[in-house]
Amino acid sequence: MSIQSVMKCNGSGVLVKKIVSVYFLFTVAIASSTLIGWYGKVVGVTDGDTIRVLKEGSVTKIRLYGIDTPERKQPFGTKSKQRASELCFGKEVRVEPITIDRYGRIVARIYLPDERELGEVLVSEGLAWWYEDYARGNKKLDSLQTAARIHKRGLWIEKNPIAPWKWRKIQREKK
Repeated sequence: MSIQSVMKCNGSGVLVKKIVSVYFLFTVAIASSTLIGWYGKVVGVTDGDTIRVLKEGSVTKIRLYGIDTPERKQPFGTKSKQRASELCFGKEVRVEPITIDRYGRIVARIYLPDERELGEVLVSEGLAWWYEDYARGNKKLDSLQTAARIHKRGLWIEKNPIAPWKWRKIQREKK
C-alpha cells in the first residue's frame, strides 16, 4: 500500500503523519543509544592515533577520528606518540564513537579532561595529518592543518613531509 492510498483512505493524512512521527522518534532513540559517548581511563597509547581505554573492567582499542599520525619510522612518528601520551595517558577521557573501522576498532573523537579534542590538538601541533578520506569536509581539521603548515609546526618543518597513508603504500610496494 502506498502512502498516497493511505492518505486517500484517511483523508487528511493524519494516520500517515502519526506513523511517520512514531518511526522518526523510534529511529532517533536507536541512533542516540548507539552514539552516546562514555568515559574511561586511557591505559595505553599504541601510536599517535590509536589508544586503549578502560571502561568497566574492559579495555577498548580506539582509533582517533579524522586524523592519521606519522608511522614510527617516519619523521615525527615517535614525537606524535609521545605527545598523545602526554595529553591523555592515565587520564579520564570522554569517548564519542563515530563508527567501527575495517580492523574492528571503534573510531571516535576523544575529549581530554579540559574538553579539547585529542585529534584536533595533534593536528594543530603538526603531529598528525587531517585524514581527509575518512573525515571529508571537516572544516575544523582542515583549518588546523593549514595553520600548522603555514606556521611550520611539527612535521610541517620538513621540506616534503609524506602523508602516512602514502608512506605505508611506498613501504608495501618495496616488499
